[in-house]
Amino acid sequence: MANGHNTYVAVGNKEDVTGLVVGISPEETPLYSMLPEGKAISTKTEWLEKALRSAKSNKAVEGATRTTDHAKARTRLYNVTQIFQQGYDVTGTQEAVAKYGGVTSEMDEQMADAMKELALDVESAIFNSDTRADGDASTARQAGGLKYYISTNKMANSGTGRAYTETLLKQAIQKCWTAGGVPKYVFQSGDNQNIANGFKGGNMATADAKTKKVTAAVDVYVSSFGEVKFIPHRQIANTDVFVLDTRYMEVRYLRRFEDSELPSTADAKQRNILGELCPVVKAEKASAWITDLNS
Repeated sequence: MANGHNTYVAVGNKEDVTGLVVGISPEETPLYSMLPEGKAISTKTEWLEKALRSAKSNKAVEGATRTTDHAKARTRLYNVTQIFQQGYDVTGTQEAVAKYGGVTSEMDEQMADAMKELALDVESAIFNSDTRADGDASTARQAGGLKYYISTNKMANSGTGRAYTETLLKQAIQKCWTAGGVPKYVFQSGDNQNIANGFKGGNMATADAKTKKVTAAVDVYVSSFGEVKFIPHRQIANTDVFVLDTRYMEVRYLRRFEDSELPSTADAKQRNILGELCPVVKAEKASAWITDLNS
């Protein structure tokens, strides 16, 4: 028998548990977080767009009769609000027992997680929803996202995969600029971010002798039509890259997210967070979507 009462035989010693609960799941929602908020007054939220005519040779003879042009026709567009919800519940016992990790209330912890998960769902819908569905009494409404609205500068390749190249990026930026846009952000997957790091201007690593740090990444890409910021995104597939002019985008809320208590049917607290909103993509030709890239 070992000498003395040691930690190997003792019962009741408190384990060494990290002081804070650490979440490792992705929770960033850069586009949803940066877009301005608007107010929807109906499940169908609308906006109008119009375009100027192209420039022409404009000269008149001195003393000539003045002329008029027909008024420019406006286009009426819309999206529908989508209901997002996330429920959570905690038994009375779990709420009462002492917990490690700095958690004082299991309900508060679950509510914080639910809000993060909802934000991820909204971000995913903005980027990946390629369908708009008006819904009915038995079918949920689905808001259209970037894949639904960006059509003028949708750079597809007939479904055939191809490499993500600097030429494609330049073409996308130029298409936006030609249409009147000034894109400021390029959202892309982690793999495509690494590819973009090798584009001209970012393909030479630089070293700092003092910090012993080597930099071989591009955060801001300078094109002939302005600077764009590269933003790597976990919810974008390798097949897609989005070049966005966010000045023409917003998120409209019909109902802000609200945390409500549900009727108790068991020895547990039950709550649900629900909100209703949709992205608004105005002047879609100011942005571009490069697709059919290698996965």
